[in-house]
Amino acid sequence: MSFENIFQEGLLVRLHIKQWSGQVQLSPEDLDIDSQAVEHPKYKFILGKKYLIPKEETDVIRAIELRGRRVITGSSFVFPIGDLPFVPASLITEVIAGLDTVKGEFLAAVDNLCVRYQTIAHESLRSYIEVAKKIWEVGRKSKLEQEFADSFVARIRTAFPGPKKLRSKYGFDYSIFSISAPGNQGSTAELIDTAVAKQCRKELEAQTRQFLEDVVQELRQRTVDTFTEVSSKIANGQIVSEATMNTLRTFIDGYERLNFVGDRGISKTLADFRNQWLNQDAKGIRERSELQGEFTQALDQVARRASELTDISKVTGRIKRKLDL
Repeated sequence: MSFENIFQEGLLVRLHIKQWSGQVQLSPEDLDIDSQAVEHPKYKFILGKKYLIPKEETDVIRAIELRGRRVITGSSFVFPIGDLPFVPASLITEVIAGLDTVKGEFLAAVDNLCVRYQTIAHESLRSYIEVAKKIWEVGRKSKLEQEFADSFVARIRTAFPGPKKLRSKYGFDYSIFSISAPGNQGSTAELIDTAVAKQCRKELEAQTRQFLEDVVQELRQRTVDTFTEVSSKIANGQIVSEATMNTLRTFIDGYERLNFVGDRGISKTLADFRNQWLNQDAKGIRERSELQGEFTQALDQVARRASELTDISKVTGRIKRKLDL
């Protein structure tokens, strides 16, 4: 048996994105507030994390980060070792292209922020002068107003990174790789006792077999969710449109590319559904009530078939034999 054979079917992806929060944590000392009085309602709104620059500036970059993460989540399964995304081989090239595109957008947005940063920081510091005056009004006034404002703004100023430091707070990198069991032939072979290595390999193979079963179940659950949702919307009065048909076509296309485990039964069920229904015109289905009823029944039949789990061991048995797991 060979744990490493699973990587004939796909690879692991590690995505590392870092970015500046654009925030500062304000303490009672920063605000000239007695630490025992911080629970007073009048202090609630000024303590805690506050944005140094407008939230919209960081939101732009954060939205790009989320797009980068979605490139992977929609094309992968969580691998049990390290909880890393496992991307099927058929999707690796597409995922790399998607990540490269988003990385370009991310770095361009960072460049845009860095170019405008000093102006943005200057304007923000000016606004904090007014904030300081309002804080002084509700504080204990142990300092004169101007003295407090000066010290408060000086504290805020130190929280702003310099231009070079700002750029270093951002990064977008990814790695695509496979792993091997400890003690495998190679540079690590002599680093671990043979008996321990065998036990480690046995555990890894057990986790990988369970992973294959989880993939089959996840793909089937995605099928149940998609077809049930479309059926429910129709039952609740939503018309059958080309958007409806495209949703189902896109799902089936994605299923086939994710189905590295070879779940032939569901693959055939989806192919039959496509051939019978998705080559038809949505308008023709919705304008004939009996045909729309049959379409809804067909959706429900796919969902019911996908919800059956009694044949999972048969499905995973084929790929386990193929991978010698």
